[in-house]
Amino acid sequence: MSEQYITVPAASTGGTCTSRAWVRNPDWLAMPDLSDGDNIIYILSAVKDGVNNFFSFTSTLTSGTYEVDLYNDGTTVTTHASAAQADFNLDYSKGTAEITTDGNAYKQVITKITGNFLYPSFYVKHASVSNSSLSGILSVKMASQTATNMQSTFLSGTIVRHNRLEEFEYVGTCNVTNIAYLFMDSVGVGKVTGNFSAVTSLLATFRSTSNINFDDMQINPSAGYYRQTFITSAIEAIFNQDFFKGATDFNQTFSSAKWLRYIGTPSTPLDFTGGVPMTQAFLNCTALIHAYFQNCVPTSLSGTFQGCNSIETISGIDCTNLTNTTNAFLYCYSLETLEISNMGISFSLEDCNFNQAGLVNVFNDLPTATATITITDNPGVGDLTAADLAIATDKGWTVTS
Repeated sequence: MSEQYITVPAASTGGTCTSRAWVRNPDWLAMPDLSDGDNIIYILSAVKDGVNNFFSFTSTLTSGTYEVDLYNDGTTVTTHASAAQADFNLDYSKGTAEITTDGNAYKQVITKITGNFLYPSFYVKHASVSNSSLSGILSVKMASQTATNMQSTFLSGTIVRHNRLEEFEYVGTCNVTNIAYLFMDSVGVGKVTGNFSAVTSLLATFRSTSNINFDDMQINPSAGYYRQTFITSAIEAIFNQDFFKGATDFNQTFSSAKWLRYIGTPSTPLDFTGGVPMTQAFLNCTALIHAYFQNCVPTSLSGTFQGCNSIETISGIDCTNLTNTTNAFLYCYSLETLEISNMGISFSLEDCNFNQAGLVNVFNDLPTATATITITDNPGVGDLTAADLAIATDKGWTVTS
């Protein structure tokens, strides 16, 4: 299959983030229309015969109560106070449009929830569940200008597993500022749609998710807090030049994202617009091949590329504010090009793949400093001349080879 790359527009400038070409199941029921200004959530659920089909929801509200129309037909309507939990067992006989795929048979139910949502959540345990349950939710479509918090709304964990959830759409104006853990561990999510330009925290939002289609998702380029946003996810690339612009915390953002291959390009390097901690940002991203940055002034490179044994090129890092390089390039066995500036503290490139010219380029980029560069076990070490080494030593560096 050929590689397919799709666009993720940033809130103001646009860009790209690669993603799989997710396709909605053509046999799923169409979600009802919503308009900006509605306070409605539609939920498409799979219901199976002969088993419990638990469905639970809660939300704090800005005012009033919320109403659940369980089958979106007016036959089963309940009203609930703010923060009260609504528990149901969806009736298989009420389902329609049965689907049978590879022995997995289910009918479908659309539920409508209406209210002035403040903090809606589907991460709640049904009263009849002692341990955890598998949610039947397949798709969610919502509109709300009152909601401001969606932290952990579809978190998949010890309370409920949202492993069937594939599609989420936020219609119209979204004033949500916090989507931390929103889809964490919801491994089936295929597409997220909506303008999340008000968001200020993406802490672990897509942790351990699939290679999501972000084609129609807008992100605030100054959201700032990106700690663990894509940790252990299956994302394959970020080409959106402004995706992390303004980041204030980039620690562990892609740690152990083992499918990640590309960060930026030479013509569209990832723009950070200033200083940011990057501790373990790409730790054990074993498929990462290249990483291009601009305006990237990290305060820490501790373990940043550790274990990236496929990476060949790292470019555009300004080390002016750097205080820690511990294991920054440890186990980067394929690294052959490193373009950095203002590196004033000791660091190691041991066991990398630099030839003579590659090492000379690194030496040329070094500023005057009393520090040590370790280049042991690089293929070009034996070819270095006294003049090559003098490029570094004349600037105060000790070269350990």
